[in-house]
Amino acid sequence: MRFPRLKTSRLLLREVLQSDADDLYGILSDPDVTKYYGMEPLQSKEGALREIDWYQKQYKTRSGIRWAIALHRDRQLIGTCGFQNWHASHNRVEIGYELSRRFWGAGIMTEALAKMIQYGFTVCKFNRIQAVVDPRNTGSLAVLRKLGFVKEGLLAEYEYTAGGYDDLLMFALLRKHYSRHG
Repeated sequence: MRFPRLKTSRLLLREVLQSDADDLYGILSDPDVTKYYGMEPLQSKEGALREIDWYQKQYKTRSGIRWAIALHRDRQLIGTCGFQNWHASHNRVEIGYELSRRFWGAGIMTEALAKMIQYGFTVCKFNRIQAVVDPRNTGSLAVLRKLGFVKEGLLAEYEYTAGGYDDLLMFALLRKHYSRHG
């Protein structure tokens, strides 16, 4: 199975490779990036290598797919985005994403996710794409709303992270709504 490469006007979404470990470590070791991510900041490059192994395993087992987000000009990983918790029998999947703080506020994540969502509905034939987000993550909430996701409710004390339980919001985008507005 050949890994799908997606392109936008500014971005290349490509496979995350072992050679991306330093860049991924730089992103996932930043406490501002991982603050609402459901994980502690990475402490070593080995943690980034384990994350990459997980991305590759998801693709091989068809339980998810994770793309490196890169600018066309240099192809260096500046973030990742993808599908996880893929439930084929229900045509349902969850999205996850993160971006280097250097690129926040430039519309990059909105552009990357729009392309990824298009792929999800047209190629993968998902009926529902959902996201669980920390209510304090205003940047992520804005991106989801811009892409047409609808808040469905609060998942109280849904995750245990960094010594405490976190509430998360459930957002979803249905294919029938995407077809009309996407």
